[in-house]
Amino acid sequence: LRVSLTPDEIYGKVTAQLLTNFGFSKGLVGLCSTPDQVTWCSLIGVHEEEANQIRDHLLVDHWLQDLLASSTPRTLTAATAKPNEQRLLDLLAASTLVVAGIVPQAGSSGCLLLVREGLTTSEGRGDEELVAILTTQLAIAVENSNLYEAVGRSRQDLERKVQERTRELAEAN
Repeated sequence: LRVSLTPDEIYGKVTAQLLTNFGFSKGLVGLCSTPDQVTWCSLIGVHEEEANQIRDHLLVDHWLQDLLASSTPRTLTAATAKPNEQRLLDLLAASTLVVAGIVPQAGSSGCLLLVREGLTTSEGRGDEELVAILTTQLAIAVENSNLYEAVGRSRQDLERKVQERTRELAEAN
C-alpha cells in the first residue's frame, strides 16, 4: 500500500497556475526513468503532439542526458541559440526558454522546460535562480517520498516479525 506520492505525481504538481504566477507562459515537466526516456507529467500551454516532438528532439540530440547531468538551469535565447537549441525554441514557438534537470539523490529524475516571453538578461538570471529552487524542491520531494516509503516498508516488516515471534512464543508455551 503506497501512502506517499510517486515521482510522476510529484512532477505533475507543477501546474499552470504555479507557472503563470512565476511569469512563465508555457512549460513541460517530465519524468525520466532512464537517461534516454521521458514521460511528460505536466504540459502547460503545450499540446501533446508538440510535447512528443520536443521529447523526440531531447532524445535524438542527447539533450536529456545533458539536462540530467546537472540540475543547474540554463537559459536559451533565440539571439544566442545554437542550431539544436534553436530547434527546441522553434518547437515551443519561444524566444526564451529555461531548461533544467531535476536530479534527486535517490529516485526518478526529471526535466523542466519553461517558456517566458520578453525576457531581459537580468530577468533570465532571476529565472534561473527561481528554477534552481523549484527543481531542488522537486528533487527533495522525490527523495522524501522514497524515504517515507522505505520507513513504511520497514515498519510493516517489523510488525510482521513481531507477529511471527509472538506466534512462535505462544506455540512454545
